[in-house]
Amino acid sequence: MSATPNQPSRLRKGSKLTILNAAEELFQRYGFKRVTVEEICAHARVSKMTFYKYFRNKEAVVIQILSAKSEAAYEEAQAIMASTRSFPEKVQLLVAQKHKNLAQMSEAFLQDYLQDEGAVQEYIQAVSARVTDLFIAFLKRSQERGELIVTVKPELFLAYLDKMTELARNQQLADLYPSYNEYLEVLNNIFYYGIVPRG
Repeated sequence: MSATPNQPSRLRKGSKLTILNAAEELFQRYGFKRVTVEEICAHARVSKMTFYKYFRNKEAVVIQILSAKSEAAYEEAQAIMASTRSFPEKVQLLVAQKHKNLAQMSEAFLQDYLQDEGAVQEYIQAVSARVTDLFIAFLKRSQERGELIVTVKPELFLAYLDKMTELARNQQLADLYPSYNEYLEVLNNIFYYGIVPRG
């Protein structure tokens, strides 16, 4: 049977998705720093030529995987912030969302994600800036509605976020906890709720 004009496009999309799925599986298992393009190709059962049709390098694969996740998370956060729930309920949902997203990443993937210093880190910083802008706008609206004390300045929250990122990269502190996910969860809880036990 002869190929229709649409068939090559479908095949290309299928190959790209196969590469992304294979790469994510390896990244979750080993982290993305230790995985090579050759290993991704072998796992996806595609040639390196096919790989380079779609991706400039391994970092481009990591960024595309993160992009799909971050866009979905961003839209979900927007929906939470725009909902009619109370401010504390929104904060709880945002915390739960962040924990859920972190839980979807393995220890190996998370550590590489937070400690990368190349193109992946540049992408993460761009996403973080976008999320920070969304969060700051949310805080200002909450202050205008009287849901958050006006003495909490956006700049203070930005400073807290910077410190949280710094703490998240501290391996000595992370080693005090049974898992990296648990360590990040504690950091998030301190940021949103403080250190006083909640009743």
